[in-house]
This record gives sequence, C-alpha cells and structure tokens, in this order.
Amino acid sequence: MNITNFYYKKILFFIFIYLFLRGLAYGHFEPPKTLKEKEKMEEERKFIFNNKINSLSVWKFKIDDGIVKQENKILFYTIEYDRNGNVSIITVYNEDGSIKYKDIYLYDEFMNVISLTEYTEDKVSAKSEFKYDEYGRIKEQINYAIDGEFDSKFNYSIDYRNNTIIFNKYKQFDSIEYQIIYKYDSNPDYGNNIEIIKQKPNGKLIMRVENVFEDNNLRKEKRIFDETNKLLYYFTYKYFASGDKFSEIQKKTEEGNTISKTLYNLNINGLIENVITYDSNDKMDSYLEYSYQFY
Repeated sequence: MNITNFYYKKILFFIFIYLFLRGLAYGHFEPPKTLKEKEKMEEERKFIFNNKINSLSVWKFKIDDGIVKQENKILFYTIEYDRNGNVSIITVYNEDGSIKYKDIYLYDEFMNVISLTEYTEDKVSAKSEFKYDEYGRIKEQINYAIDGEFDSKFNYSIDYRNNTIIFNKYKQFDSIEYQIIYKYDSNPDYGNNIEIIKQKPNGKLIMRVENVFEDNNLRKEKRIFDETNKLLYYFTYKYFASGDKFSEIQKKTEEGNTISKTLYNLNINGLIENVITYDSNDKMDSYLEYSYQFY
C-alpha cells in the first residue's frame, strides 16, 4: 500500500466533512500548519459541538441522462462525532452496502488529531501519528505500513523571515523524497497561502499551485500547474452572503472553458443539504444528499 496516498485520501475525506460541513471556504486540508488554520478548525469543532451533531450520512443518487433517480440511492459514507464535536469515525461504503474501509481518529486533550488508523475487514491496513508544537501547529507526522513497520515521515518548519512553511517527506534512512514550500503574503500564522511548490530534493519542479484572494481574504481562484510550470486547469469560487461559505465551485480549462460546476445548497441551520455537480455540457453528473442525526 502507498501510505502517502492513504494519508491524503484520509485528509481529503476529513476536509470534505470537517470544513465543507457548512460549505466553508477552504479547499485543502492538512493538520493545521498555522495559528489561523488551528483557529478555523476549532471554530468548526465548536459549531458541531454547539449544534449537538451526532453523525452525518451522505447518500449518492444514480443519475440517468442528467436526471436524478430518487428511488435509486446508495449510502456513500457516514461520519460519527464525539461529544466534543470532533470527527471520530468515518465509514466508507461499497455500492453493495458493505464497508469499504473505516477510519478511526484519536485526539489529545487539546483537540489535536494524534492518530489516524484505517481498518479494512476489521484489520489495521495503515496508520499515521501526529505531533504538534505548544500552539497546536503540526510539526511531525509518522506513517506506518500495514505490518506496522515505518514507512515515511513528514515534518514542517516555519520560516518567518521569508513568510514560508517548509514540508519535507522523508523515507527510510532520512532521505528526502520531496519537499513542499508554502508561500504566504505576510506572516504565515495569519497570512494568505498564495503559492504552493512541490519539488524534488534537487529543486526540480513536480507541480505548483497559485491561490488568488479577494480583498476580504476569500480565495477566488486556485490554479494548478504541472512539472513544466504549464497551467493545467483552475478553480473559481463563489460564496453565500455570509462570506465564508461556498455556494459554487467551477473547474476550468486553461482557456477558461468549464469542465465541471458544483453547487452547494444549505438548510436553514447553515448545514449542507445537497451538493450537485454538472459536467461541461451543464448536464447533472452527481447528486449527493446529506442527512444529520443529533444528540
């Protein structure tokens, strides 16, 4: 198993629930690297806690020629929350209703995720452990393979002089596999992340991301470049009147043609009710429905 892919798969699910629960405007989750990210996570935890959300179920509907088949839906995944408002268990299902895998999150007394374990057929298939500084910012992550042996290590360091955060992925024998440089427009703890550069140890580019922000610090575009620094595609964002909640995300070609469009609809409590995605021909391609259970 590729443990790095395991980690990012888990993290993508975590953001899909933890940050997209109210359509919040953050497109990529990692353990919090900055004070701003830590505060946003705490804000979401308190929202879940105050609203006494016990669990969330996401249903995926069959689409036939752009039309939703209401009678044909499958359970996509479920999320269980602990009494503190933290995600505790994520269960992902196969189309036949059987469990594909289950993730278990454990926290310390400061509400930091300290371990993430994947179970497949009731057996541990991968695990990651996290270490933080005294402010709750991620400092190190250690990944283990299915047999419990060391697979890789990530570490993070803040460079306030250059307004950057450096991420290194180490394989065995402390050799660096790749590096990610996060660039900010001011102090990393509260600035906007304007660029992400993923590169090999020799500095050769692997990929690059540019983030463009409005004057109110909301991201309006995210641009993805390949290893030759060629623009591949980009995302544009629209928001609800509250300002920090997605209402629409579009994925576009480098020429500006729409590849897909995703619309977020909220209920009266500000929780996602459904998410609808349309293809390049403006035909419905995906329909997800959210249901909540409360303490």
